Amino acid sequence: MLAVPTIDLMEKAVSIGDCSGTKVDKFKKFGLTPLPARDVKAPLISECLACIECRVTDYLEPQSIFVLDGRRAWIDNERKERRTFHASGDGTFVVDGNIVTPLNFSKFILPNIYFPIGT
Repeated sequence: MLAVPTIDLMEKAVSIGDCSGTKVDKFKKFGLTPLPARDVKAPLISECLACIECRVTDYLEPQSIFVLDGRRAWIDNERKERRTFHASGDGTFVVDGNIVTPLNFSKFILPNIYFPIGT
């Protein structure tokens, strides 16, 4: 399952990535709502903008890359927040083209408080 959170979930998503699902129920700890998937066992995450049901088809060990086969896509068309983000791999994130660090997440939730790097 690939979940696509929006920026209002950024801090929560980073915290989720920092803990192991084998040691904690992430849905309970972070207040997330699981929804049944149709083609895979892993649940959809109701709070995310979109989810993609996937199956792992290969793993490239030298690069630590999972190769996925997308089976079904889901999107919440009623969700007002549409801005998404992704990790750059160096502790920063890109939000609709702006590079941010955990220190300035709030800029995208509470405008005019923090500024993206390089501005």
